[in-house]
Amino acid sequence: MSREKLFYGVKCLFSAFALAALLLPGQAAAESSPELIKAAKAEGGFVLYTAMQRKVIQESVEMFQKKYDIKVTYVRKGSGGTIQLIEAERDTKNFKADVVDLWDPATFRYWKEQGLFMSYKPDGGDNIAKNLIDPDWEIVVASPVTEVIVYNTRAVKPAEAPKSFKDLLDPKWKGRLGHSDPNYSGSTTMGVNILLNMYGWDFYDKLAAQKPLVVKSIGAIPRLLLTGEADVGVLSIDADIKDFIANGEPLAVVYAKEGVPFYTWDAAILKTATHVNTAKLWMDFLISPEHQAYLAERKYYPSRADVKPAKGAPNLSSLKLLKPDLKWLQTHKKEQNDKFKKVMRDAVRK
Repeated sequence: MSREKLFYGVKCLFSAFALAALLLPGQAAAESSPELIKAAKAEGGFVLYTAMQRKVIQESVEMFQKKYDIKVTYVRKGSGGTIQLIEAERDTKNFKADVVDLWDPATFRYWKEQGLFMSYKPDGGDNIAKNLIDPDWEIVVASPVTEVIVYNTRAVKPAEAPKSFKDLLDPKWKGRLGHSDPNYSGSTTMGVNILLNMYGWDFYDKLAAQKPLVVKSIGAIPRLLLTGEADVGVLSIDADIKDFIANGEPLAVVYAKEGVPFYTWDAAILKTATHVNTAKLWMDFLISPEHQAYLAERKYYPSRADVKPAKGAPNLSSLKLLKPDLKWLQTHKKEQNDKFKKVMRDAVRK
């Protein structure tokens, strides 16, 4: 056996043990019904529009394809780009997507009210945490999401790091901040809404005076810090930063004194889906113990109550969770994000 094949085999074995360790004792990987699997295979694949982080969707798709030998065609964009794709298909009636996921629960709930989603309770749905369950089973929560302040430990000492969102207005951070754009990022839309609910536009007027470097994607914030273009990220996804830290990168998170921004990463089957059985199989897989354990391995919170979160992750019940006003955002999101753009018009963009 070649060294490469031996290494690959050991890596796969290690990953299997790592995922198994995240399952609770006595918990087995869930299986969809043989009838659903057979029907899905007959369809030959499905189309997914996704806002998942790039590496996560790549590995998730690989897991699914390896397990079922069914092709997944996916288009990965930020939440803003994914929304544009879905709305374009609605306008042209040229429907391609079977499943969509977003980091923008306000848009998902608006789409639900518009009648876009099919009701489907995935296998194992009863194991999702009760507070995350849509009683109509039109929306399925893949993962609860928390956002943090992040800083580069080579540029900022722990004692000097901001401890609250208001600390970011200290003059010492002028020209040293990074912030993503809610016009492209659903995650940022949620975070901005939470900060506005606490402090109003006065906070962002003052933050704009700090000349933050504004980038499109919230996923670009840690890379901005690692290249030295900024020292502190105003908002970043907790799981992403923890994954960078686990890989030895010089980043640290701050759970702000005010509380932790919290929302959900959602998925749904579209009523216009043409590969319905494969879409259902994907939804089963998305919340299966093995995929939820994989998400936990990547530092995301599992939506299933019977899958352990990543080692060292604070229990959500121990955090003061700050939630966006989803009802307000359903009709005022564009207004909010347009004003953000106007307020930040002088900030450097990438």
